[in-house]
Amino acid sequence: KQVQKCIIHGKEYDSSYCIAYKIQYTYEKESCNNDCLLSWNTRYQQACSTRCSDGYKRVIYECTKTSLLDRTMESLDENVCRRYVGEKPADVVSCVGDCTGTGWVYGSWGECHYDGGCVRKRVADCRNASNLSTSPHYCVSDFIYNTERCAEASCDQSRWNYTVWSNCDCVANQRHRIVTCVRNGKQVNDHECQHEPKPDETVSCSDECPVSAQWQAQPWQPCTATCSSQQGIRRRQILCTHYGTIVQDGYCDPRLKPNEQEWCSSNVTCTAWLTSEWSPCSVTCGKGVQRRAIICHQDGRPMDHSKCPQPTPSEQQTCHAPDSNLCSTLRWSSGPWSDCSVTCGTGIQQRNVYCHDSSRPSSLIPDIECLTMLGDKTKPNERQTCVINECPQWQTSSWSKCSGKCGSAVRHRHVWCSYNGQEVENSHCTNLNHKPLPTETCHIDLYCPEWTSGMWSECSAPMCSTGMQYRQVVCRQGDDIISNMNCDESSRPLELQACYTYNSTICSVIRPLSSLQSASSYIWDVKQFGECSATCGIGRRLRQVHCIDSQTKISYDDQYCAQLPIKPIEYETCNLDPCPTWQTDPWSSCPVTCGSGTQHRTVTCKHREEVVSPEKCNGLNRPAATMQCHAIPCPLGTSYTNHFSPSAATWIPNEWGQCDRQTCQQTRTVRCIDTMNARIMPPWNCTKDQLQPPSSRACRIAACIEWRVARWNSCSVKCGRGFQYGFGLSCFTRQMPIREINSSECELAEPPLPTPLTRRECRRSCVEWRTSDWSECDAQCGTGKRFRQVTCNRKLNGQHVPDHMCLQKRRNLTRPISEEICTKASCYKWISTEYWTRCSVTCNGGFEENIYRCVYTANSTEQIVHDQLCNGVIRPQIRRSCNVQPCSSISYNVTRRRGRRRRWEVSPWSQCNVPCGVGEQYRSVRCFAIFRNRTIPDRFCRHLSQPNRVQQCFQVVCSPTWTTHPWSLCTSTCGAGIEYRGISCHEVNNNGYLLKNNYSNKCDPYRAPTTRISCNMGDCESPYLWHVEPWSKCSSDCNRGEQTRRVYCKNRQSSQPVNDLFCTPHKPVTRIDCYGFLFDYNQSTKR
Repeated sequence: KQVQKCIIHGKEYDSSYCIAYKIQYTYEKESCNNDCLLSWNTRYQQACSTRCSDGYKRVIYECTKTSLLDRTMESLDENVCRRYVGEKPADVVSCVGDCTGTGWVYGSWGECHYDGGCVRKRVADCRNASNLSTSPHYCVSDFIYNTERCAEASCDQSRWNYTVWSNCDCVANQRHRIVTCVRNGKQVNDHECQHEPKPDETVSCSDECPVSAQWQAQPWQPCTATCSSQQGIRRRQILCTHYGTIVQDGYCDPRLKPNEQEWCSSNVTCTAWLTSEWSPCSVTCGKGVQRRAIICHQDGRPMDHSKCPQPTPSEQQTCHAPDSNLCSTLRWSSGPWSDCSVTCGTGIQQRNVYCHDSSRPSSLIPDIECLTMLGDKTKPNERQTCVINECPQWQTSSWSKCSGKCGSAVRHRHVWCSYNGQEVENSHCTNLNHKPLPTETCHIDLYCPEWTSGMWSECSAPMCSTGMQYRQVVCRQGDDIISNMNCDESSRPLELQACYTYNSTICSVIRPLSSLQSASSYIWDVKQFGECSATCGIGRRLRQVHCIDSQTKISYDDQYCAQLPIKPIEYETCNLDPCPTWQTDPWSSCPVTCGSGTQHRTVTCKHREEVVSPEKCNGLNRPAATMQCHAIPCPLGTSYTNHFSPSAATWIPNEWGQCDRQTCQQTRTVRCIDTMNARIMPPWNCTKDQLQPPSSRACRIAACIEWRVARWNSCSVKCGRGFQYGFGLSCFTRQMPIREINSSECELAEPPLPTPLTRRECRRSCVEWRTSDWSECDAQCGTGKRFRQVTCNRKLNGQHVPDHMCLQKRRNLTRPISEEICTKASCYKWISTEYWTRCSVTCNGGFEENIYRCVYTANSTEQIVHDQLCNGVIRPQIRRSCNVQPCSSISYNVTRRRGRRRRWEVSPWSQCNVPCGVGEQYRSVRCFAIFRNRTIPDRFCRHLSQPNRVQQCFQVVCSPTWTTHPWSLCTSTCGAGIEYRGISCHEVNNNGYLLKNNYSNKCDPYRAPTTRISCNMGDCESPYLWHVEPWSKCSSDCNRGEQTRRVYCKNRQSSQPVNDLFCTPHKPVTRIDCYGFLFDYNQSTKR
């Protein structure tokens, strides 16, 4: 990298000198990232191809990164080294063989083939020191290397290929075909395909050769019927044949001739019309229109209308309002609402409601006339609730993180009094007694050591006597077993307890005692205390205490000694010698005078000032034995190693570690050591003169494969704990991805592989969730809730059990919901009035529309409210003609100026720009010169009244449409599960807006989106699972669209993404259809 320096007369100074004297900086390049090294390292190399003189050998290189600070080496992708180091060295390099004795000389490798497994071979020749062939007895046969295994894919290309069967040879009564072994499209020797059985080349066909001429039926032709409700005919051709040759029908027996035609039908359902119910009449007074939806369907799938039988059912019919009273001019009128009775919170508003008749505007109409004509429950409400600003209330922030990592801790939050979004004094909050707590205790059980106990053993006593039970108690931290010193000894569970073996039939016969005997002849039998449970520190020791008969010395239940003093204690604490502790010596001095170095100290485990084995001390709190130290920076040109002699540095490898089953690799640590003072040095001090030994190698094949049970029977029980028995063995790899390979790989492994157990424990849940029927919706109109009972029951007898038995994590049972949202008709609706809008034109006939009012319907009463509350309800439209008289003949759009006549010319109106509801129509308007017969600029007609270019239009009422809600999570974290989403049908107003709070039942049920999909996150026993991210928003804001999500395979422990091949079974779906209008933020959504 380039570094900015202040250089004056060849010397480097502080940058302030260059600034003060206005001297330009000098830029120099310095090295960076010296703490790691990329290189091509040798992973494996073969022996030299010749016993003596020049030859060649194959070398396998890998790209590695060596960390000089951490002293570690890791493998990288080869493209990294190709980019920063250079091209990969050649795989074949020259070598010099050993000429000092007799040895094997090999030829070239042959192709991979099956010979008890997928292998390849080469010729081996035993030669002496004169490089002459000699008897193989002079070479050590144990070290011969003329056969090696190949990958299974190298032999999978050899397959049997065969032609189609020939016609039947009725002389030999056989069919023939040619079977050859093919590899890469070329025919090879048959022994290359010996890994699979050879297909038959001949097959008997004696039953196909008739002795005399016989009838031969051709396949049936398609049925003439097109659907299931029709009856059709199908036909076929009948031929008379003799030894495969067609002859005249007279040679065959006419009595045996099969039918040439028969009746038939189709399994395809016929198309039919499906009609919905008629909608309510469009008017409440007079003549109106009713509509319904018609669908042509087949097996529940919508079809084109041309596919259904004609004629098409009608979609519209006229209707008349049944109640003529609704046409009366009597209406309820109301005054404005009064001010709210409170200044904050919920109060009351009042208004004046009176009866009004538009035909008698100056008369005071008694309320009894409106009540008689319109009904007793039609009068609007005279008072309503009102909400002003919210009163001051307590607000809280989110909880902080727990103050500790283990056990009990405390978390905090801020509590303040809020009014109109601002913080005020606490005295303004009226509910001071309910102020939320600012602190609370929290528990984080991660990393906390705790006692874990096993199952109790069987009772050691014979029938009708008292004995002892045992169990294992260990200290665990997560999944690891650690020393008992890390857990609280005072809360340690018992490892030994008394038990009593009882049988009501046997024990009652052995000792029938009277109440007098049971109160006088029983005593406590107290044994000696046993050994302490701990070898050092605080532990427990146990003893047996039984109730026995003082005469017979037979043990009985403790209730027989109830009249005696309190039972003696069965355990007590024991405090032994203190446990060994770690002792440290002072740090050594820093070994360098400049740069960075390492300090050391001795850490020993001591007990009473005596050094003991380190295993006797707690390994979790062992002090560090090394520490990095820093001195002043070294001058340029000074070696990091402080006059270290490179000749004393050498590579020292450790022993090979255990085989990693996931990678099938063995690793070891290779360090650069100063042999003079036994110090660890940077790797570059050893790479100058010698090659670094490999730090990893492939394991033996026996460590990378294993036998597994091929198939398991079902569990032996339907409920509880049972067993499964397996049969058959299959060979699998241990490294990822785990896959099945040829069984010969496991059979030839040395040493022989162990056989797996064919019996394993299985558990089946004995409880399940059961639900009752849904209750009725608790709302009379609008949105409410409905409920159902959810209980946990036993599967076998249906007995009700506590819910916590179904909520245990190991059962993986998802609790069904007990309440859900339900919707009824809207509480608001439009009613017509006697008022009409202004006529659209002044002459030649126009139209005027009725002015509707919004009313609130509750408890069979109607109350007039603000029109905005009915935005979610479709407003009816009633028009009538007006101003039908003809217009005057005076023309206003033609004028003469300077002897020229001009006028505005308009084109016909365009189609409405929306398929339903209120839209717009457009037309072009141009200024036209009459005598010139051409269009001129609009400025020449600006003195004329210009016609409208845009007008509103209305086609039909918009029909309801489907909407989809967000998907739920998968019901199972592993294994098979289901994802759900809700769908709902909503009304659309005349402005084309989808109404969120107005539900409908008029949507097409055959076009409803799917509400559930299957999901499988992977095998519950596999270390890899599928990870799914949330679904994206629907790609369309109108009608059908698409949702996507990201799905990848991850490691269950580290949560790191891995290749998809590691996860099974198939990948969950990443794309699915959806309808828009997800209602994320908006009250209503534009259709």
